[in-house]
Amino acid sequence: MYLILTRHNKYLTERYTWSDLPALFPDWQAPAVMRMMDKAQDRPTGWAVVSSKCVDLDALKVMKF
Repeated sequence: MYLILTRHNKYLTERYTWSDLPALFPDWQAPAVMRMMDKAQDRPTGWAVVSSKCVDLDALKVMKF
């Protein structure tokens, strides 16, 4: 499974910046990413878990933190 992090209709990229396209973080990496982003001023406000690298962003169901 993979984790997608969101903030104000933007997605977190692999370079830890906000963009229109997300990065898929492996679920095992989620605790480290969340600890790192927790200290960031622009930390995520939502997340989604997906099971495939092919994701329909229009149908993505995002959960709020």
